[in-house]
Amino acid sequence: MAEATARRVDALLVPGDLFDGEEADVETVNRAVECVRAAGCPPVFIAPGNHDCYSRASTYYDNAKLAARHQPVWPAHVHIFTSPEFASAELSGRPEVRVWGRCVDANVESDDRVLARAPRPGPGLAHVLLLHGSRDGFLAPGKRLTAPFSDAELLAAGFDYAALGHYHEPAEVRDGRGRLRAAYAGSPAALARDETGPHGALLVRLTVDASAAAPEARGLAVETEPVPLDERRLLAVTADLAGAGSPEAVRERVLAALAAAGATPRDLAVARLTGRVRPGVDLAPRAEDFAERVWCLLADVSELRPDYDLESYRRGEPRTTEERFARSLLAEIDDERDPARRAELESALYYGLDALKQGRVAPRYEWGLE
Repeated sequence: MAEATARRVDALLVPGDLFDGEEADVETVNRAVECVRAAGCPPVFIAPGNHDCYSRASTYYDNAKLAARHQPVWPAHVHIFTSPEFASAELSGRPEVRVWGRCVDANVESDDRVLARAPRPGPGLAHVLLLHGSRDGFLAPGKRLTAPFSDAELLAAGFDYAALGHYHEPAEVRDGRGRLRAAYAGSPAALARDETGPHGALLVRLTVDASAAAPEARGLAVETEPVPLDERRLLAVTADLAGAGSPEAVRERVLAALAAAGATPRDLAVARLTGRVRPGVDLAPRAEDFAERVWCLLADVSELRPDYDLESYRRGEPRTTEERFARSLLAEIDDERDPARRAELESALYYGLDALKQGRVAPRYEWGLE
């Protein structure tokens, strides 16, 4: 909010997922309302997404429900789109601008191509759209399909600019003349361990000669400026632990990888550990050992393996339980073509050998250490 008031923007556009579920704790909701009630806050437009969908189960976008719970309510300059059908709203102080949006009303998989029923904006005004949806061709694995659209559909809808939500990475949509017509700002901060790179908001400068009916014929200019909102970065580093025989050696190699990445004490880091290490030695680093270098460290040990002689189990006739177990798993691994299933079998092999050879099993071949 401080950035918005300092830059004297005309509006704040929130294309969904302000909250991360249909219910949010009281402190989080109160803090969000407190921010937009701050002095100098510009008009705010919110188009609820799939995570913060506007449904009968949600309470935080309903002033009547908030008041009944004795919580602060959204002020009048906050406009929340509460219908799954497109609607428009005026922008206070800028009568030449109309802001359009809709809400997602259920956090479920949806292939409803909602732009097909969007009203065609008319001439004489600049039209800005808030759309929470999945851009065709960019849906990440595990990401829920929501109000999908193609670039062609978005451009044909006739809006001068669209603020897009749902994807966590910044992205742009340009028309045939190379003009910027829509953008995902991405998430304000990294929300998953693979979301490295800058995160924040977008400052959008929109100039429109609205006299022409279609955006293609207008004197349209859109400029965006990334505005970082989280001083912490999420870094991904790799440390090869092959030959490391002690926790001290592991720490030195991870520290070297962090230093090479330019890590600072305010950053978060995901350390991918690779290589074969001496069996029976737990070399997974502890996050507290790196507090002077990074704010938080996650160790990906899924590729770290004990240096067992697997080829020896392929030779000769298996005689012991250990040999029969290893030979059986190795045969399954050799025949498996699905990478995910193959990784599961490899983990099972090493866990089994740990149990048989070391007499103990500890979680070490998956994510989970912080």
